[in-house]
Amino acid sequence: MGLFGFGREKPRTPAQIVATVDLVRGMVCELGRDDDRAAIERRLGTPTKTEKTGLLYEQIGLHFNVEKTGPITGFSIFFTPSILPHWTWSNRRSVAPTEADVLALLGSPTKRETDEEEIMLAWDRAGFSILVDFALDGTLNDVMVDFV
Repeated sequence: MGLFGFGREKPRTPAQIVATVDLVRGMVCELGRDDDRAAIERRLGTPTKTEKTGLLYEQIGLHFNVEKTGPITGFSIFFTPSILPHWTWSNRRSVAPTEADVLALLGSPTKRETDEEEIMLAWDRAGFSILVDFALDGTLNDVMVDFV
């Protein structure tokens, strides 16, 4: 933010951001591995928090791993009940996918682990990896994509 708050727009509301995630292509909000910090801000507006190695859009639970220069290295979406309804998924469903939905979309995971809090599913794809976590009751917790 500029001195005295000039020069930057206010963070956009969830209604102003088209929050889509395409796990098959490894994209979020039509942004992927070839996009950079400037492309993210053009598409999504001013982040709620800027870090040296990332941008956070708290209003939709989205964090990008991206240096000041260079392409996106990954992204994470952390869901809460108030954030989930803002997202649209690869298969164009407006409700969060279940574990069965994700398995139907991505196939068998490379790795599946369960602990006392969650179910963790991982896939290795050409050029990126996907991690999807569900609470034991089946509620989607988070999605992480890392570009390799």
